[in-house]
Amino acid sequence: MNYKEAREYIKKASQYGIVPGLDNISNLCDKLGNPQNELDVIHIAGTNGKGSVGAFAEQILIESGKKVGRYVSPSVFDYLEQFRINAENMIEDRYAYYISRISEVADKMTPHPTPFEMETAAAFLYFKEEQCDVVLIEVGMGGREDATNIIPKSLVSVITPISMDHMKFLGNTLEEIAYQKSGIIKNNGLVVTAKQENCVMNVIENECCEKNARLIKADNVTEYEISLDGEYQRENAAVAEEVCRHIDGVSENDIKNGLINTVWHGRFEKICDKPEFIIDGAHNIDGVKRLKESIEKYYGNRKIVYITGVFADKAYKQIAEITAPLAQKIYTITPNNPRALSNEKYASAISEYNQNVEAVSFDTALKLCLNMTDCVVIAFGSLSFLGELKRKTDDIISMRKCNNILKNKNFRDILSKINSAEKDRIYCNHGIDHLLDVARSAYILNLENGLNIPKEIIYGTALLHDIGRYEQYKNGTNHHKAGGEIAKKILCECGFASDEIEYMVEAVRAHRKIPEKAETLGDIIAIADKRTRLCMMCNAIDTCKWSENEKNTDIVL
Repeated sequence: MNYKEAREYIKKASQYGIVPGLDNISNLCDKLGNPQNELDVIHIAGTNGKGSVGAFAEQILIESGKKVGRYVSPSVFDYLEQFRINAENMIEDRYAYYISRISEVADKMTPHPTPFEMETAAAFLYFKEEQCDVVLIEVGMGGREDATNIIPKSLVSVITPISMDHMKFLGNTLEEIAYQKSGIIKNNGLVVTAKQENCVMNVIENECCEKNARLIKADNVTEYEISLDGEYQRENAAVAEEVCRHIDGVSENDIKNGLINTVWHGRFEKICDKPEFIIDGAHNIDGVKRLKESIEKYYGNRKIVYITGVFADKAYKQIAEITAPLAQKIYTITPNNPRALSNEKYASAISEYNQNVEAVSFDTALKLCLNMTDCVVIAFGSLSFLGELKRKTDDIISMRKCNNILKNKNFRDILSKINSAEKDRIYCNHGIDHLLDVARSAYILNLENGLNIPKEIIYGTALLHDIGRYEQYKNGTNHHKAGGEIAKKILCECGFASDEIEYMVEAVRAHRKIPEKAETLGDIIAIADKRTRLCMMCNAIDTCKWSENEKNTDIVL
């Protein structure tokens, strides 16, 4: 299997449904050599804060010099972020390798393992074969019957705040939910719990008593400086602190450095300054209560605008009651998921607490909010749309510099002069249509060749690659050399960094040389420039001064 085939295999496995209990995952891992038995695991369950506690603990352990594996679910921004070692995602080839191995076993099993069971087995294999010192394993749902709970022992069982969520699967009371989540506690083990409701704490204490486990209550806030915003993160940091104090080789200085160096996306994370734009994964009652506290603390005197979407099986009416009164404007969207609550139904629920609500598409909400200047935009709810929102926002923000080029007076004046000089031409024009054609073609070449050059760098360079044409027409100078000097001035005025400018100017100067293959920015601009010419349609093709290598005589797919 390659990566694409492995991903498709996992998706198709969804047809087998959910198999309750640990028998299936135990059978699968047994056939794979029980890799989970050789791992030193910190096991994390809870309703809210699992990801943040795990992120803090991960960085603290990395600071101590350990090789740290981490398995989380679900992914938000990148599928492979579920499998990490020292904060680096598993590479595609390794994922394909492990899923191929697992499929050979899984396809002979009845019932067939679920996607989560196979992903969990892949994580166990990965961390074992990479010889991780410590592995942070986050429960998928619940704990007692979660696939991750086949580990025979743990260094620490961690329980973050428990509240009402996934009631269809875990129970309709806090006590029932707490019973499921406290199932990760091991005989004679160590347990660290966050602050809990009294009824929840009673369940945890009873489980510890039955299993002779030592219980530590981390019900305070950290005194150290932390990197993550959100008042609740100080509580999460305190839990991670306490956990890591019971791991050999971790110093107080490691804890201090780890807390200030932690990165965890999607949790009260600022993704834009103009407007100030926050994303947060709050999607249940306890989560939105914490979000409300943070909004009131950090933005109590600001105009608040929401983008929000949730799943239909969440307590959306209570979520609306808690959050809606804080906002001046609310846009509801429908997450791209079969479990999604429709934006219209969500807007109807919100309207009981705030009449200034509008059901719109995802793209409309994002466009409207990014054009605002006098407010704080807060997107929250289902994690399933926050990843896409962040990617699109990053893309739009990065492309603003290219928009600055289009608005730049010097650029527009020169382009107008080029258009006037070429007014009698049918083909080989160097106006905005050509520039954008080159930009799009170059971006496709970038993707095809895996160059990973940022989109705004490609588009910015393409827009300026022929900016020296007027100097050529006026003075007979080399247009790409003249273009380099002009491009440098324009790029400086449009917000590009000095290293970006140097890189782009070099490509402008080099784009006339057609390479054999695409390896650099200059290469893809040169190839795109050739591909977008319509020489095969030009009546002057036989008398054109361009060399045969420079002419585009075929459609290139």
